[in-house]
Amino acid sequence: MNKTPPQKHDPKAALLMPNHEVQPSGGYEPNHAAEFRNLGLFDNSTDPQMDLITSLISKTLGFPTVFFSQPGTNQKWFKLFFNIKSHDIDHETALPGQTNGAEDFLLIPDTQAEAQFASNSLVTNTPHIRSYAERIIRSATGFLLGSLCCIDYRPREFSQREIDCLNMFASLIEAKFQSRVAGEFVDLIHDQTPLQDLDILIDNDMFKLRCAALLKSHPEKRFTCIHISLPEERTVARTFGHEVHKELIAEIVRRVKLGLKDRGYIVGAGAYTGLVVFVTSTSQGGRDAGLAADLVNAIGQRIQTSTVIVSTPVLVGVAPLPEQDPPLEAGFLNAMTATDTVTSLIAGTRAVLFSEGMDRIAERRRQVAHALPLALAHDRLTLSYQPKIRLSDSRVRGAEALLRWNDKDLGHVSPLDAISTARDTGLLPELEHWVLRTACAQIRAWHIKGYDLGAVSVNLTTETLQRDGFVELIASLLQEFELPRHALEFEILESSIIDQMNIMVDRLQRLKDLGVKISLDDFGTGHSSLSYLHQLPIDTLKIDRSFVTDIVTDTQKGVLVRQIIEIGTNLGKTVVAEGVENIGQYLILRSYQCDMIQGYYFSRPLNIEDFNSLLRDRDGLIPPRALTDLLTA
Repeated sequence: MNKTPPQKHDPKAALLMPNHEVQPSGGYEPNHAAEFRNLGLFDNSTDPQMDLITSLISKTLGFPTVFFSQPGTNQKWFKLFFNIKSHDIDHETALPGQTNGAEDFLLIPDTQAEAQFASNSLVTNTPHIRSYAERIIRSATGFLLGSLCCIDYRPREFSQREIDCLNMFASLIEAKFQSRVAGEFVDLIHDQTPLQDLDILIDNDMFKLRCAALLKSHPEKRFTCIHISLPEERTVARTFGHEVHKELIAEIVRRVKLGLKDRGYIVGAGAYTGLVVFVTSTSQGGRDAGLAADLVNAIGQRIQTSTVIVSTPVLVGVAPLPEQDPPLEAGFLNAMTATDTVTSLIAGTRAVLFSEGMDRIAERRRQVAHALPLALAHDRLTLSYQPKIRLSDSRVRGAEALLRWNDKDLGHVSPLDAISTARDTGLLPELEHWVLRTACAQIRAWHIKGYDLGAVSVNLTTETLQRDGFVELIASLLQEFELPRHALEFEILESSIIDQMNIMVDRLQRLKDLGVKISLDDFGTGHSSLSYLHQLPIDTLKIDRSFVTDIVTDTQKGVLVRQIIEIGTNLGKTVVAEGVENIGQYLILRSYQCDMIQGYYFSRPLNIEDFNSLLRDRDGLIPPRALTDLLTA
């Protein structure tokens, strides 16, 4: 038998800790009838909030049976319970009767290994209890009120985390009883539920309870819901494992607490839900958006866990809680809708204030989610190809495959919307498989016709690259379509490789061994160190369009672009500049001796018919010309 004293908590919880010098005598109920009556403990009716606590303990720690028992004169009876059929049990039979209030914590890893419990009828017969945990519950004055009891039907060791959680929940029960006098349970439920314990916070009931408690405790305030989404959360979990993922979320919660200061309350932080929820007391939309931006900055770009550095992109939606009752669901959904628009409509923006028009965006996303499976099943998607032009002779020496979807009901669906919807609905592997097969089939068709246009590139997400069996899939596609070496190229974001270097290098090298070319996309955006480049098995550096756009007017960006080209050339890499849209950009890149360029100055993405015409009628030659001429051609 293992007896462990309770752990100390937040100073606010000090009044909940037992006073070991105050010990009740044998007949608890008669001697303390006034105290029990004052706390409402003679009332045997169920309490939804208390029942919720026992349910949360069962879900969090995996105990099949959880209950709160109270000492009666001859019996122990249950004020609240989870998975208990009877409301009372004989005092002599009950396992909790063995403590007599002498200790505040009782842990029995295996009842059959303890002489004083091995012959108990609850151990030897139904329900065959094998492990047991009990935490004494006391009043503010130190009198014993009952016990929080957890039962399992198998032996189990109790970790320090489990002990800490039981202490926390016991404190919450004590706070609930005391709130009958003090009336402060709505505040205590916030103070007594630690946000760092993420397994608790994924529970939707606890989230709703915390939100309701906050609104009730501050009826005079107007609140705003701020929803923070972590789009790469699932990728982090798959790549680095559960513990690293938990460290990441815990550190984000800590940083947000610092960013909030006294301006709001964290009401939920979900592990494996991809979101963190905040409620803040600011009332003006501009101030709310400013607070959201502060939280984004507080989180930062990267987090060092115990083993790796993890990239932390975040998307934030802001929505005031409406005045109508109940406000929680509407405000939360509005904030989530605002978050969705960050990825679908507002490129580069990470904090968005909800507006009425966003309801239409949410409806549009639902329609896209409904239509995507049908589009995949009935081959309603297409690929366009944007030429990559070799500057030395203005000929096509590559192309980038780009997803296109024109739905008969929805009209044009952007690639970003299609991909994000596929990810949200679990269809991303199927969508990417379709893109790969379609691109490989087209490359094969061009080679049969005798067109050698270099490598055709397909954008590849980190999530896809890390998926089990992906390299084997590419090997089978190359064999099936009999593609020559270096006919297929993958474009991968620089940021995704650098953040997960060891894993990425291995996967990329395996693809290189198959003959696939690798292009490092968005190069120069500040994610990498030049020391990494020699470690990466890449063929191409693709200069991010943000540098190319301002290359004519921004001297510093011009210098950076020139340096990137020189570095790539010295390392034996092909350098491609994307986003070239005017003759000034073209002439500067040509003077810097950039290998290839891609952009509307030469050609927009083309459908198969137009691309075939380019190869057939022009022999892949696209002479430079003004953008206005191209658009009117």
